[in-house]
Amino acid sequence: PPPEELKVSISYQDGWRNAVALTFVWPHAVERARATEKLLRERATLRGLQLDDVHVDLIGLSGAHGAMAPAPADAPNEVLFRMAIRTRDRDSAKRFGEEIAPLVLSGVPGAAAGLLSGRPEESPIVNYWPTLVPRDAACGEVEILES
Repeated sequence: PPPEELKVSISYQDGWRNAVALTFVWPHAVERARATEKLLRERATLRGLQLDDVHVDLIGLSGAHGAMAPAPADAPNEVLFRMAIRTRDRDSAKRFGEEIAPLVLSGVPGAAAGLLSGRPEESPIVNYWPTLVPRDAACGEVEILES
């Protein structure tokens, strides 16, 4: 007999994201990266950006393991600072990306372009949700779109 429920795969837009990245070199690379994080958070607050979530990586120090990484014996030669945000507001995501130029020009000394070049652009977050629905709630339909 046919199953009572059918599996559906739902993709839906779930906000916006953006990320900035800068490289800091020895000496004091970690301290300068942390100061940049503080500066970016303060500027986002002052500009009224609506940030739902913020994630910071210091690649070269704790990028893979986060707080579980042991402290290095010596100061790293360089650190890639990456700060990513998530927001429901597209304009906030766009304006967050606009903060990279002021950081390079008048932010913490010793910053260089990170892995990303140019001004980062906001992009939609698309989430995936597989679930089961009652068979009678689904109807098959084929639609052919032509360009």
